[in-house]
Amino acid sequence: MHSSSQPLPERVHDAAPADRCAFVVAAITDAADRAARESGHSSARTVTLEVGADPGTLVAQYLTAEDGTRLEPEGPHLDQMLMALAELAEHPYEEWAAYCAAADDRRGVYELDARAAEHVVRRLHHPAG
Repeated sequence: MHSSSQPLPERVHDAAPADRCAFVVAAITDAADRAARESGHSSARTVTLEVGADPGTLVAQYLTAEDGTRLEPEGPHLDQMLMALAELAEHPYEEWAAYCAAADDRRGVYELDARAAEHVVRRLHHPAG
């Protein structure tokens, strides 16, 4: 997974919007994983997002650890998550819908699957050929 200490591969900056979106989702879920581990859990399973009060914004409501524990998004990795959420909000939902474990469009609540973007990120970091 992408971590804030690893630079993005140069080809990602010129990647298709859907691939860039995968990196943004991976940055959010990476921050969630780090926060879960720092709270004594093995990893994060989902990150629950809600459409913000301001147009074009997304807010992380909570993280769900692998054991089902809900955690508040806080701590040193929150900044990484906030920056990525701001970028994700710029992408149409159709580009990141595949990374959702659940979605309620009526309420504007979405659960990002913490593992869904990993294969795309690995492919972009290590392309075949």
